[in-house]
Amino acid sequence: MQVDRTYSNYNTPFFTSYKSALSKKFENVISGQMVSKEDVVELTKSMDEFIKSNRNLSINLVGEGSHAMVFRLDDDYVVKVPVGHNIFGDFKLVTGIFSDLKSYYGEEIATFGKVKVLKNVSKSKEHNPVGLPYKSVFHLSSSEATKYYEDVCFPRIAKLPQKSFDNLAQDCAILNEKKGYLFDYMNPNNFVLVGNEIRVVDSIVCSIGNDSNSITNLLRPFLWSEGVYKEASFSEKLLEPRREVFKKIVLAGMKHDLPVLGMGREYVFDEVTEWLCRANTPSQKISKRLEQIKNDYHNISERLEQTKIYLETIFDKS
Repeated sequence: MQVDRTYSNYNTPFFTSYKSALSKKFENVISGQMVSKEDVVELTKSMDEFIKSNRNLSINLVGEGSHAMVFRLDDDYVVKVPVGHNIFGDFKLVTGIFSDLKSYYGEEIATFGKVKVLKNVSKSKEHNPVGLPYKSVFHLSSSEATKYYEDVCFPRIAKLPQKSFDNLAQDCAILNEKKGYLFDYMNPNNFVLVGNEIRVVDSIVCSIGNDSNSITNLLRPFLWSEGVYKEASFSEKLLEPRREVFKKIVLAGMKHDLPVLGMGREYVFDEVTEWLCRANTPSQKISKRLEQIKNDYHNISERLEQTKIYLETIFDKS
């Protein structure tokens, strides 16, 4: 099976040390040093021209979803252009509130109406979506999409070291401290892989009620979903790799004191543990035991050791 280039937009190569003329204008304006009104007008005009040429020809396209297209400006910046008309507007510099999140690349630096300028998530390195590339969900048959996920997408996830999930869970904990904010876990392609790093590229959403970034939320993009609008199906081939990823995510969440379930996420935890990973223990018992370990062991080393011991008991040897 051959996948069309448009299915793999996240694999677009980048070249180091490239700084475009437009990017230089942008950096000059956001620096705030000796910037005139004419500079801002010139920057706005150049950005409008950049967007028009790129939307028409798909030049520099590095990502595409149902709501927006992302174009590479240079090594340092990308431009996120929403689908629709009358999207371009006046320049506005944005003061970010999530700069302390090391894995987050979705916060705009500046806007031109609804168009956003963001940090480039990968610079010169490849970056790949966690799930099936957006267009493949619609253009591949179900069996072809499953095979592509099994052969290409999930092996990348399975190779990630524990530290990758630890770093992401640490940012989840920071978001929980801010209260009222969640990563958008609904779309697995909001999470991209750059080498061994997991980076988040879409907007942070406001949480409802007391919802929080939880272990189960992290299970959703990495295990429960295969792509946009596509839930994961059981695979004997992926059984052991999925179990290992499950353990890594749980350990990362336990290390950074994340809730196990979160609001209304029981069904995700149930399906991941009992259906996709074939646990020999009911999911409710697993979640309760993990919360109990968190409460009983405040020393992180001891907590992780007890978690590892417990996780080895919930899966039969295949």
